[in-house]
Amino acid sequence: MRTLAAPLLLLNMLHLLVALALATSTGFSDIPVYRFALPHLGCVGMATVLLGYSLAKQPSSRGLEVPIATALAMTLLTAIYARYQWPGGNDGPGTAWVFIVGGLSLVNACVSLVFGAAALKHR
Repeated sequence: MRTLAAPLLLLNMLHLLVALALATSTGFSDIPVYRFALPHLGCVGMATVLLGYSLAKQPSSRGLEVPIATALAMTLLTAIYARYQWPGGNDGPGTAWVFIVGGLSLVNACVSLVFGAAALKHR
């Protein structure tokens, strides 16, 4: 999984940066952060931390496939949730959320199947 974890870590760091930028884009409201985007930021952050830890502690990180797969899969669900909570009138960041963050979350969900299969293989 080390060969897949390194590019995925970089992808998730970009994912976290873009999602954070869009979730704090206040546009037409006085809210500093869209609260409905916080679950997504938490899932992407958790996936990034777990991937980083698995790369740093490679031999001792055998049991991390299931938590990584869960965090990656949850990014798609939380991105969809945030998309349907997005306020009207703020279409620029909302559209960017759908296409950029949604696309990255879809990639994460597909990769979570690989981590899930690796977890089943090692049992």
